[in-house]
Amino acid sequence: MVFTSLLRILEIRYNLQTSRNISSSDMFGIFLYILGTGAKVSQCREIFQRSRSTISRHFAIVLEKVSRMATDLIAPEDPFF
Repeated sequence: MVFTSLLRILEIRYNLQTSRNISSSDMFGIFLYILGTGAKVSQCREIFQRSRSTISRHFAIVLEKVSRMATDLIAPEDPFF
């Protein structure tokens, strides 16, 4: 449920889109798997059956979207800080 909620936020507010070769759900899953396990791209390649370049490229895309979300959510209390 949390996965789906976060995915929808990334899709709607931060324009995470399914590409021709990989769904937004798979992109987000790969991103979370790498963060959660510390797996290397070569390990993800075997698990997700994607090329190294696909995994690296889509990890970077999701990272950019999550970073934008973080800057919107994490803000100092003092707006002049």
